[in-house]
Amino acid sequence: MENCRVEELSKYLKKTAEKINGYLVGYLEQKKDAPPIIIEAMRYSVFAGGKRLRPILTLATAEMLGGKDSYRNAIPAACAIEMIHTYSLIHDDLPCMDNDDYRRGQLTNHKKFGENIAVLAGDALLTHAFYIISKYSEPQFTAKLVELLSYYSGIDGMLGGQVLDVINENKEIDNIEIVQNIHLKKTAALIKCSILLGAVCGYADKKTLKILENFGENIGLAFQIVDDILDLTETTEQLGKPAGSDLKKKKSTYPAIIGIENSKKLAYELLEKSKKLLTKLEFNTELLAQIAELLVNRNK
Repeated sequence: MENCRVEELSKYLKKTAEKINGYLVGYLEQKKDAPPIIIEAMRYSVFAGGKRLRPILTLATAEMLGGKDSYRNAIPAACAIEMIHTYSLIHDDLPCMDNDDYRRGQLTNHKKFGENIAVLAGDALLTHAFYIISKYSEPQFTAKLVELLSYYSGIDGMLGGQVLDVINENKEIDNIEIVQNIHLKKTAALIKCSILLGAVCGYADKKTLKILENFGENIGLAFQIVDDILDLTETTEQLGKPAGSDLKKKKSTYPAIIGIENSKKLAYELLEKSKKLLTKLEFNTELLAQIAELLVNRNK
């Protein structure tokens, strides 16, 4: 990417992330009947410095297809997908899962609030995400948004991927199809969902939805492959979480099976495939293409 394009994209991502943070603050205000500790624990992880990639994809897709009105329609869905993502991180870090002490450069939720509150904070973010969509989304979108969010975050998507990840940990996996299945569910499913939520809010037709579904799957898989590479090549300080943890836990990853260089090559192949899919759409897809490039070329 040219320097001017990178700078322009960085400004857009920063500005949009700030807007999303503002919306999230509103959705996570202290409620009269809610115990203050659970709101504090939810906010602790939500505002721990995430890049807001998933909600940005939701808003960018909606605006690409339907303009500012669709952007506004997609705000509840964008915040919901970020809450789902954060809940998954809280639970991933628990002692019974990955047992990590740090996330995004700060103590993980269970290290800050205790394991019991951390479990409940994750549960709270999961359920609150659906409350936001059911109460604040445009009525004509609500059913489809709930369907997408529940499918891709549930047993057929992210949660199913987490199960596969857990049961294949500490095993000598040499089957690339098993690794691909884990990554497609655990990571790519939620990235794909982010894009589809925005597409629904942008009144996408079936053809457009299918193209964007395939686009999301490819960049989601590439994103996880790059994540696995960075776990081996970057430091704990750069990542904001323990480096090399995948190797220590014998996680099923692409670098573990095909090596770092072949993994990099595959990530770039998926990126090119993603960008080619976007050329089939009769919209200005430059922003989505730039975000896809950033996901593959990032260093943390």
